[in-house]
This record gives sequence, C-alpha cells and structure tokens, in this order.
Amino acid sequence: MMGDGMGLMRGHGGMRDAGHHGMMGGGMGMMMGGHQSYAMAAFDTNRDGTLSPEELTAGAQSELKTADTDANGKLSLEEFAAMHAAHTRPMTVRAFQIHDADVMRN
Repeated sequence: MMGDGMGLMRGHGGMRDAGHHGMMGGGMGMMMGGHQSYAMAAFDTNRDGTLSPEELTAGAQSELKTADTDANGKLSLEEFAAMHAAHTRPMTVRAFQIHDADVMRN
C-alpha cells in the first residue's frame, strides 16, 4: 500500500513532479495544494525559508503535544489518525474537487 500510494503521488503531480525535492520542500507542499508546506509555515519560526534542527524538533514536539489528547506523552492510533487526517485533509479536498463535476473550474 505505501509503495503504491507514494508512487502515485510522485508519478502524477506529486513530490517530484511539482518541482520540489525532499519531504519538507515537496511532500507537504503538495498536500497543501502546491503552496508553502505546512511544516515550513508552522515550524520556520524565524521565517528564513529553512528549517533548522531546533525548529523541526520544537515544531514536531508541539504537534505531538497537541495531538496527545489524553496527555500521556504518547500517541495512540486514534490520536495519530486524527492528526494525520487533519494534515491530509487539504489533499483529500483537492482530489475530491478534481473529480466533482459540480466544482467550478478556473
């Protein structure tokens, strides 16, 4: 499943075809409809266009703390699924709109 899904993303306008390389520059950017990646927007606290190890660590820890709804210091499958769904929602909406004949095309 992972191989097929990632291959489809890369092979049909995904990470590599979008003109971006690397997970932070392309993978999440594609999920956000080709705009600035979520990680860059949320984690690049000094707005220099790069993610330092410190920014990445602090951002990831903040994300995990937010998703850890029972505050036990760990993510359950349900907590992870909710976090993942929130991050992939823009890609899901975009895919739906592509296939929905009722959506206005620009």
